[in-house]
Amino acid sequence: MTRHCTAGLLAALLACAGVARAAPVRGEQCRPPTPPERAAFLKLHEAVRDVVEAPLLAGDWQVQLGPLSIDDLTIATKVTPARPLTICSGRFEVRLRVDPASRRGKELQRLAEVYQAEGTGEGVSRMFQIVDQERITIRLATNVPYLRTPIHGGKAERLDVAGPDLAYRVRFEASDELNGERDATYLCYGNWQKTLPLQSHRDVPFPFVHTPLTPFIENMCVILEGPAEVTDPVVKSTDWNRLKGALTR
Repeated sequence: MTRHCTAGLLAALLACAGVARAAPVRGEQCRPPTPPERAAFLKLHEAVRDVVEAPLLAGDWQVQLGPLSIDDLTIATKVTPARPLTICSGRFEVRLRVDPASRRGKELQRLAEVYQAEGTGEGVSRMFQIVDQERITIRLATNVPYLRTPIHGGKAERLDVAGPDLAYRVRFEASDELNGERDATYLCYGNWQKTLPLQSHRDVPFPFVHTPLTPFIENMCVILEGPAEVTDPVVKSTDWNRLKGALTR
């Protein structure tokens, strides 16, 4: 999260939080989706929103940003390495924050203002820690060509979760006193091997079976970005088995 935000209120702090987005493929390499391609992504997006996002919105969370409309979807016409259906733009990504009107949100606001009023480096650091603990970003990666190792430049920990074919968390080290540790939790479906070496120094390719650029989604990873103490309850309370039929294979 960007740390030069100077807004004093929690809502402004949350608004300053950056969202990492994958760079789109150049415009001349993109086209609108065909009906089968659109149907494959619509099926997947609706499943993720129903299984992962909806239960959070029924509690103390609210949408801060996203997700993009399925109407924004475009498809890549050239892709390396070769693989089936690949998004050019319109990736699923939604940022949630705690509802400021909820009891939890009001307590968060109070603590943030207390730490800000301290006027110390430690107080500012604690204020940002609170903000980090009260937001979740949900992203979706599809037809992932590799499991990249060492995973994303962080330390990987395998998770035991019913439903996904592979589940793990990556912890990124603190870069300074204001940018603390951060976590990303991956719930992956498809023909991934549960014994994949998460800490080896090589890329493990996914065994695609369909012809490149055909309208199939053979794997996906639901990615929860947020501290483990926030995302762990989400992982435990979600019925991940419900996403097993979301792929188009």
